[in-house]
Amino acid sequence: MSSRTFYDQVLALTGKGTPNYSLYAVPIALALCLLPHIFAIVVLSGGKFENTSPRQYVASVNKKEKKTGTDAAFLRAEAAQQNGLEQLGFFAAAVVAGNIAKLPAEELNALAFGYCASRVAFNIVYITNTSEVLSYLRSAVFFVGVGLTTRLYFRAAQVLA
Repeated sequence: MSSRTFYDQVLALTGKGTPNYSLYAVPIALALCLLPHIFAIVVLSGGKFENTSPRQYVASVNKKEKKTGTDAAFLRAEAAQQNGLEQLGFFAAAVVAGNIAKLPAEELNALAFGYCASRVAFNIVYITNTSEVLSYLRSAVFFVGVGLTTRLYFRAAQVLA
């Protein structure tokens, strides 16, 4: 049995001398924030989305007393986008802090792209979720992303202290 943690094994896969791609993860994370909105307006709105007043359209769907399954998925996609945008600044600052601290590229890449992977999973689980049980999975995936970002801050603080 190996005494290496899962995190150490992921770092080992990236190899020594790996280029630092972590800053690329920030615009990728932004794109992952926007994809649920694009999916909502292109696929879920049925062509009814009004770009002249997008927030009003979302509010009108939210006000419906009898929401269809598609309406509910539309609102969840919009909520996934909002959640991603709320997390983006925290993540981007962590990536910058890790780079300022000159953390190893392997570690920066693993944490930054691990966060992006968690956002992909979060978006999928959030938009497709229709049960209370899956809502806990969504929360767990959310906290994986928060944990990766927090680890990045703490590692940077460790080095800079």
